[in-house]
Amino acid sequence: MFGWKIALIYIGTGLLVAIVAGIIIGRLKMEKHVQDYVWEIKVGDVDATEQSWPERFAYARNYTTGS
Repeated sequence: MFGWKIALIYIGTGLLVAIVAGIIIGRLKMEKHVQDYVWEIKVGDVDATEQSWPERFAYARNYTTGS
């Protein structure tokens, strides 16, 4: 309705606000306000391994395309 320029500005502004808010919330160190029971919640067994960036991109591509 408004055109692709306005759509890109809208998307860019939304991403910028989300990133800045995430950085601010991360620096506020709000972990002390989390209830103790939240830290104790376990949701199954996870075998997490450290992945390199190319491995992460390959996983994301395969997950997205279903191949």
